Amino acid sequence: MGPVHLALACLLDQPDDPWFVVSDEPTDAKTLDEYGLRFDIEESKRSEKSGGYQIHLSQLATPEALERLILAMTTLHLTSIGVGVVYAEKRRFVDPHWKRRLSYLKIGWGWRR
Repeated sequence: MGPVHLALACLLDQPDDPWFVVSDEPTDAKTLDEYGLRFDIEESKRSEKSGGYQIHLSQLATPEALERLILAMTTLHLTSIGVGVVYAEKRRFVDPHWKRRLSYLKIGWGWRR
């Protein structure tokens, strides 16, 4: 076993949730930032895998099938955003009045960008 480094933190507004990070590398404030990002990513993956999309249950046989599913979900998502933008009368921000040729999907894409 080599040296062990410890980083401790406790937010003032969350005193009941202290962080204790043990590492084989020297620790500093950046260490806590990196672990915070890591925890966010792990939480997102857990939500996507079991709480949200449940892709692991989809029984997709190929990467291409997963790609088509993601494309379909993205199309639905952006189209929904586009419809919402038009409904909220914000279309002019992404589709100037002299064009008005964009689909709901492209309006949603423009709004997200």
